[in-house]
Amino acid sequence: MDHNCHNEERIRSLENDRTESKVYIKQINENISEIKQNLRGLKSESSSNCNNTFWQSVIMELFKLLTTLIAILGALFGFSKIIK
Repeated sequence: MDHNCHNEERIRSLENDRTESKVYIKQINENISEIKQNLRGLKSESSSNCNNTFWQSVIMELFKLLTTLIAILGALFGFSKIIK
């Protein structure tokens, strides 16, 4: 009986983690879309005037994406440790 409760808790935990992972993936896809739009918009502007601004914004967006990815990978790594 106690074993069944433990399994049910693990299943609920897995379902919650899966839902959280889907949310993170959705956020990453939205960030990627936003970066693509920013790149398109910046390319259409004059390149001589905003060359530095262009690369600064690209680096900032990449930094945001990298931070999000690191957080997700950390969460997934922690989740895998919990399962084991």
